[in-house]
Amino acid sequence: MNPKALLTRLFSNGGIESSSEHSSKSHQTMSGYIYLREFLQNEGFQFKEENEVIKFKFEGKNYIAFKNENNPFLQITLIYGVENIPRNQLLETCNSMNQQHFVSKFTIDEDSDVVWCSFEFKPNKNTDSKDFLEILSILRLNAHEFFEEIGQ
Repeated sequence: MNPKALLTRLFSNGGIESSSEHSSKSHQTMSGYIYLREFLQNEGFQFKEENEVIKFKFEGKNYIAFKNENNPFLQITLIYGVENIPRNQLLETCNSMNQQHFVSKFTIDEDSDVVWCSFEFKPNKNTDSKDFLEILSILRLNAHEFFEEIGQ
């Protein structure tokens, strides 16, 4: 799975708009999470919608996506507990992973025992099931690599 190839395909088939395309359009864009919800329904995933998130499982991992109303961007996230790991080590590993994997983002909050592995993009009508499945797989694989780097 090649993240650069995924981004190239998404841009070339209209699966993601560039910022210049977005700024030149005057019509209302659908909220990004609606495309995810349609994907989950069409592929038979069980999911739960709560106030501000959609929760679902893929390959044994729990994912959440934020329901940002009137926002065309979508953030899909894996959240992992990281107790008893020095904060400096977590920050260094997050920085290293962010430099290596430009399509995913690793963050930790201050005074938190969790790490977030996120993929943010702007889906549209051309974003297909294959694209969503690749994104979920990239998140899972990158999170696995993160834990290998911190020795867990």
